[in-house]
Formats: sequence, C-alpha cells, structure tokens
Amino acid sequence: MKFIKILIQAIILVILLIAIFQNQEIFTNEFELGLDLKVWDSGTFITSNGILIVTSFLLGVILTIFWGVFSSVGKRSTIKQQNKKIKELQSTKPEPVSTYSASETISSEPHEASTSDNPFKSSN
Repeated sequence: MKFIKILIQAIILVILLIAIFQNQEIFTNEFELGLDLKVWDSGTFITSNGILIVTSFLLGVILTIFWGVFSSVGKRSTIKQQNKKIKELQSTKPEPVSTYSASETISSEPHEASTSDNPFKSSN
C-alpha cells in the first residue's frame, strides 16, 4: 500500500513538472501591476504571473491557519463549558421520584383473586 501511495505521488509530481515546463511562458510573463485608490496611489511595479500565483497560495495558507486556530479556540472553550456543566450535574444528587416508601406502597393484606382477575380461567 505504501508503494502505491509513493507511486501516485510521483506520477502527480511528474505531471505537474510537465505542465509547468510546457507553460513556462505563462509563468514568466511580466506585466505592470498597480493600485490606485484615489486617496492613495501605490504606484506601478513589474511582476510576473509566477509571483502572483505563489503569493496567492501563501496568502491562502496563512488565512487557513488563522481560520483553524480561531476555530479550535472556539471549540476548546465550548468543550470546557460543557465539561463544567457535566461536573455540575454529576455533583448534584437526584431527588427521589416519589415521597412514598416501599412499605407504604405494598399492602400487607392478602389479595383475594376473583374469577375476573384471571382471564385464562374458564368459567364453568
């Protein structure tokens, strides 16, 4: 299984390298890039598509890391609150369902069975 995984990764790497070498013209194409906000002008500078691709990839990685950190912090605080609630509920003793004791609910007098009490008994 490990060999198959390495083989698939090698095939993907070869395909990516072929695509990059065949399209080098696209990655090395240079153009002017600028930002004009009417209040502040950054000016123009020359950059290539490769720089833009790498920069956008790294920006996506950084944003994903921040998203994961904030998500895990939020989940951790929720887990702490729920664990606190569980400990609180476990520490309190449950109240009895009824106030009757077992001796009060069971009668000491014998029960006389009538014919209507037994549905399987035939009436002759």
